[in-house]
Amino acid sequence: PCLLPPGAGTAWPPSRRSFGGYLFNWRRHPDFVLVLVIRFLYNLNQANVGVFLYFFRDVVKYADPGALTAYGSMVALFCGFLANIPAGLIGKKIGYKKPWYVGIILTGAALLMFNVIYFSVPLLYVFGALFGAGSGIYVSCEVAILCMVMPTKGDSAKYFAISTLVSNVGLILGQAINMPILQAVGHKEDISDGYIYSSVGYWTVFGLGCGYCAIAFFMLFFVSTQRGVRDQEAEEVPMHKFTSPTPSAPPTPAILRSPAALTA
Repeated sequence: PCLLPPGAGTAWPPSRRSFGGYLFNWRRHPDFVLVLVIRFLYNLNQANVGVFLYFFRDVVKYADPGALTAYGSMVALFCGFLANIPAGLIGKKIGYKKPWYVGIILTGAALLMFNVIYFSVPLLYVFGALFGAGSGIYVSCEVAILCMVMPTKGDSAKYFAISTLVSNVGLILGQAINMPILQAVGHKEDISDGYIYSSVGYWTVFGLGCGYCAIAFFMLFFVSTQRGVRDQEAEEVPMHKFTSPTPSAPPTPAILRSPAALTA
């Protein structure tokens, strides 16, 4: 049997109804907007992960750059996993902004240090671990603050969708910025299977990543979680607007309500 009413799903909703769901009053929720901008900048920095393979090939001169990239990514992800839970617990006690600062600093500093300690593979693993730990701390505390400054809890799916969209735009745009910089900045040698990019281009790309982190760091000063919670409570939407009313149960027959009626 069909579970949908007749005619359901046969027409697309109007475009304004589809895309208008992503709109909100950004002037009334400046803290949410600031968190979105910080997330966008941070993901511009995270897009630098895409050039690590070329960095290990051209600057580190490692024999198997693919293996080094894979192992380094595993170390970074594992350290990020280990840092997630402690960051959340510490942030719950002292506030989420302080660990958030630490996460941004670790990520930006570790990225910049790749150009300094490129001659030592063990040090690359060490700073890769710091990069992953900083990312784990950042994500744990950023999501917590995002929930605090979200305009309304009743429509949280909409605002999480907006924040995810901002993240993806940052990652895509970061990749689109980095590769042209590597091709345009510094000397590059033509080889049979492509280019060998110079260290100047990598300094430029990683320096931009640190610049994104620095801007995000200073913007975080202006985020107020208390103000965000107050705005959230002021615009709280009753949950009955998002759920269908529960039908009332039919009255129970008297013969079933009274055990004595069964023996009468």
